[in-house]
Amino acid sequence: MYKNKSSIVAYLFLISIAVFMLVPLLYTISASFKSNAEILLGGANLLPKKMTLDNYVQAWRLANFDTYTFNSIRLSLTTTLGVVFFTSLAAYVFNRGEFWGKKVLYTIFLATMFVSAGSIMLYPILKLATAISLNNLTGVSIVQIFTAGAANLFLTIGYLKTIDIEVDEAATIDGCS
Repeated sequence: MYKNKSSIVAYLFLISIAVFMLVPLLYTISASFKSNAEILLGGANLLPKKMTLDNYVQAWRLANFDTYTFNSIRLSLTTTLGVVFFTSLAAYVFNRGEFWGKKVLYTIFLATMFVSAGSIMLYPILKLATAISLNNLTGVSIVQIFTAGAANLFLTIGYLKTIDIEVDEAATIDGCS
């Protein structure tokens, strides 16, 4: 099973690091199911004497997690749908369309993949969103949709290249122009 003693030492070292990292995590998860009195007076017991969900209920209620959860779901859904829609449109034009400057524009889009948009564009986008009263959840969604990056465009163009042009031609013949 083990080829030599150095691999045994390496495995023991890795297992000890894993235990060293997992024990505090397991203790934290276990403590979340204990009452405050049991945490303070119970010592370092890993398993709770009496499991309770009061900590989760109290955290959910006091921290407005229902609002934050709804906002996260709304933002992720609108942003995902918007990015898929606009990226699909742009990718179709880049893949199937013929226009002047197509290669240059595509190269510029791909060059933006090497620049962190958050570090360069965060302040101007924030100023613009504030100036046009979009410093709310809708504004964040719009900004995320239109700064989604060229990686999505690159991947969608790659997918569209796998679809034969004959499918478009057959659709045109069938009347789906």
